[in-house]
Amino acid sequence: MRAAPKIAYFRIRDFLFRSVLEHRKRWLAKKGLAFGRGDGRIGGPIRVRQINDGLGDVGPVDVAYQVTPKQKRAESPAQASQLLPQLVAEIFTGNLVLPIHQEGRAIDTTEFMAIPVRTRPGSVKKWREQNPGKTLITLPSKRDNKLLLYERTIVRGRGRPKKGEAPKTKERLRLRFLLTKHVGMKPTLQLYETWDEQVPFRDAAWKEAADKMQADLVKGDPRDFQ
Repeated sequence: MRAAPKIAYFRIRDFLFRSVLEHRKRWLAKKGLAFGRGDGRIGGPIRVRQINDGLGDVGPVDVAYQVTPKQKRAESPAQASQLLPQLVAEIFTGNLVLPIHQEGRAIDTTEFMAIPVRTRPGSVKKWREQNPGKTLITLPSKRDNKLLLYERTIVRGRGRPKKGEAPKTKERLRLRFLLTKHVGMKPTLQLYETWDEQVPFRDAAWKEAADKMQADLVKGDPRDFQ
């Protein structure tokens, strides 16, 4: 790095970029592009940004990948010597819910939380807004202290009613939400685990970067030293 800082800066930054790019690709292959979609607590779907997209601007629904400095090549050895100590690759978020999914914490509240059951949108308020003609009723669970929110539908029964009788109807209930004050979250995010799985990739990528630095140094291209 002292002999050829321009070479070192370019190769090391490229190694960092490849490392976080590989993690982003592998992690999203596990989680899917739309995980967290419709979670009313965070205001929308989780957005996993491209590397260096919106550098320094991370909101409550963002996961950011950044390699800084953003500059890929140094213009001079002096500038490279200044930029080398600043090299860093980071993955971070402004979201408060994702750490819970990573660590698997228990959530306890004084008010009921509505947990959607194969239901979109995932909040009671938004569900009612999108289904103004439908009714939700609350019934206690027979197994625990949770309350259950069912969509209640009245349908006409089979057969013709007798003369003078009202048409027969029956009630259909479809479970939409669980209401509970305690939720045990399993560690499902796999962010750190995915990073640890990529150690062989990073070892190989670092060996490749070191070999290329050595080859560049031996080649002695004047552009790398001016």
